[in-house]
Amino acid sequence: MKRRGSALIFVIAMVFSITSMVVVTAAMNRSVNNMNESVHRSTQEELALDSSAAYVTAMSDSNAIALNNNYTMTVGGENYTVKAIDNSTTMKLTYAVSAVGSTRNKTTSLSAMSGTHRTAHPTYYALWCGSKLMSIGTELLAMNTDNAFVYANEVAVSGISTFTSDLTYNTSSNISSLTNAQVIHAQEEWFPVNSSNYDAATPTAIASNNLTNFALGTKSGAHYNTYRRAGNLDIGGVISGTGVIIVDGNLNISSNLSYSGASDRCVFLVTGVLTFSPTVTQAVGHFYVNGAVSINNVLPLVITRGTIACNGNLNYNQLDVTPDPYFLQNQDQCEPYRLPGFWPVTDPRLNRP
Repeated sequence: MKRRGSALIFVIAMVFSITSMVVVTAAMNRSVNNMNESVHRSTQEELALDSSAAYVTAMSDSNAIALNNNYTMTVGGENYTVKAIDNSTTMKLTYAVSAVGSTRNKTTSLSAMSGTHRTAHPTYYALWCGSKLMSIGTELLAMNTDNAFVYANEVAVSGISTFTSDLTYNTSSNISSLTNAQVIHAQEEWFPVNSSNYDAATPTAIASNNLTNFALGTKSGAHYNTYRRAGNLDIGGVISGTGVIIVDGNLNISSNLSYSGASDRCVFLVTGVLTFSPTVTQAVGHFYVNGAVSINNVLPLVITRGTIACNGNLNYNQLDVTPDPYFLQNQDQCEPYRLPGFWPVTDPRLNRP
C-alpha cells in the first residue's frame, strides 16, 4: 500500500509538473508573440513616422502642400493622417510632424521634429524682404493667387493686408491685421547681387540711363541674354523677349511697365535700391535688389506678373501683387537666368537633398 500510495503521489506530481510546464510554455509563447507583435508594431510605427516626416518635409519645402493641413498617406498597408506645423519658435527651420492612424489594429499617434531640407531662393516668393516689410501710408497689401508666398525678416503692418498663402517671418512688430495668412517662423538666406560675377557672361552694355521700351531678344545657347547698366537706370514702357538686366546702381520704374506678350520675362538684378515713381500703377518683372524697395505711390501699384525680392526694407503705400511663380515651378531655370545663388556656381544651401 505504501508503494502504491507513493506511486500515486509520484504520478500526481508528474501530472502537476507537466501541466505547469504546459502553462509556462503557453505563457512563454504568448509573451514571445506579444514581444513579436510589439516589435512589429514598433517597426511599423517607426516606418510610418519616418515616412510621414520625409513626405511632409519634402512637400512643405517645395511649397507643394500647405502647413497645418491634414494629408493622408499609406505606409505598409495602413492609412495615416499626417500634418506638419511650424516649429521654428522652438528651433529655427524645423517642422513638428504628426501622424495618426491604425498600426496593426491599434490606434497610434506619433510625433517628431523634422528639419527643412534646403533654403528657398528669394525668387520663389511673391515678396521677399531681408529687413522690414512695412507700410508707409494708407495700406493695402493684397496677394492674389495661391502662389503668393511672402517672406520678411520683420513684419510691421497696420492696415489691410490680405494673403492667400503662407507668410514666413523671423520677427514681428505687428501682424494683427493680417487675414488669410498661414504664419511660419523662419529665417531665410539672401544671395547678393555682385556685378563682377557677371563679367564672364560678357553682358551687353546699356549706354542710356533712361529707357522707354526695351527688347531683350530671345535665348541663345544655355543662358538668357544679359544686359548691364553701369550706373543708375530709369525704365518704363514695354519689355519684349526674355533676359536679364543688371543695374550696377539704383533702378527707378519711371512709368508703367508691361510685357508685349505672354512668353516675355525680365529679371532685374540691382546692386542699389529700387523705387517706383508715384504715378506708376502697373509693373512687371522679377526684381532682385540688394538694397531697399520704396513704393510711395499715389494710386495702388499692381504687379501683374512678377516678384520682388530685396535685402533692405520694403516700404509700400498701396501694393497689389499677382506673382509670377515661374522660378518656383521651374527651378532648373534659375541658373540659365543667372540668378544670384545659382550663378556663377550653385550655393550648396540651395542644393541640399
